[in-house]
Amino acid sequence: MIDTRFSTALHVVIRIALNDVENVRSTSSSLSETLNTNPSFVRKLLSPLIAASIVSPFKGNNGGLRLGRPPASISLGEIYRLVTNDKAVWSAREGVSGQCKLTERIALFSQDLCSKAEQTLMDMLDDISVQDSVDELHVRPTASGVEITN
Repeated sequence: MIDTRFSTALHVVIRIALNDVENVRSTSSSLSETLNTNPSFVRKLLSPLIAASIVSPFKGNNGGLRLGRPPASISLGEIYRLVTNDKAVWSAREGVSGQCKLTERIALFSQDLCSKAEQTLMDMLDDISVQDSVDELHVRPTASGVEITN
């Protein structure tokens, strides 16, 4: 099963960033509607983001969520690490007996590939901020050709 925590958390953070600029209230319920998912799943994803001060809850009659820091200071790598708990992209099979030279070496080879891929991914995500993402999304056409207005 493909893990969607990062893409969902990224959507949540970018939506909150856009709502902050437009002075629109963000709540776990409104975010879950946008994502067509359960509010409890959104709250679960928000928990580590709140703990890291990426997202800040506020109380009152119009309580909700805001970014806890400027979007330019939040990297996608930070979001990824928080919501995936540093889960490996893939892992080598374990417990395979060495019946041939390939079997003896494939686990180490696979783990080395995984380490290199993860480092490349994290380097790329660390170089992209939430603000970069918002800016990119404003110029990127949608599938229907409609411009993004919010």
